[in-house]
Amino acid sequence: RDALEAYLRACGTYTPRVTRSIAITDEPGPSIGPVTPSTPFVPGPVSFAEFAYTVPGPLSDEPAGEWFAVRNIFDRPVNLKGYSFSDNDDKGVFSIEKDLLLAPGELLVFCSSVPKFRRLPYGASQYLRIFEYGRLAPRLNLGNRGDELVMLAPNGHIADQVTYGRHTALWRNWPADTKAPNHKPGEGLVKTQGGWQVNTRPLTEEE
Repeated sequence: RDALEAYLRACGTYTPRVTRSIAITDEPGPSIGPVTPSTPFVPGPVSFAEFAYTVPGPLSDEPAGEWFAVRNIFDRPVNLKGYSFSDNDDKGVFSIEKDLLLAPGELLVFCSSVPKFRRLPYGASQYLRIFEYGRLAPRLNLGNRGDELVMLAPNGHIADQVTYGRHTALWRNWPADTKAPNHKPGEGLVKTQGGWQVNTRPLTEEE
């Protein structure tokens, strides 16, 4: 080992470095083209199921409690690798870059912060499958005055979409059942056959 080290030093190709801690580096999040009214809307096997943009707690801490859920509505497993989720703002997007399988009918919750989400009454359930996106896309924030949430399939088509508040006026061409009403802290917005409705018991099958 010593001879190999001496040889590499002599060649000038080996520079020893001692790392005493784990280095965390900030890397820019993934970027996608902005969603526009001309972006194709092609529903697929994965659909938004529920979300909450305003949650109990102080306003300064509220974004960390935001969450949304998707469901595999097909009768076969679906791999979410290559799917992207965005609020259509600069750097407000994250893409799933590794295999992430959803069984038929399975629900997956995406939350900004797991510790914050777990403090919510419905987040205490140990049966929920959770994916944290806050560290990957810190600018993905669901504005309380209105925003849109878009799911893009690997081919760049819109797989599902929802808009609410003031932003509904910006997306008039989106189908009526993709527009959600306002909700209060402690409530969620659940997708039903008739469109989005307020759910007073978030993450239940209540319709």
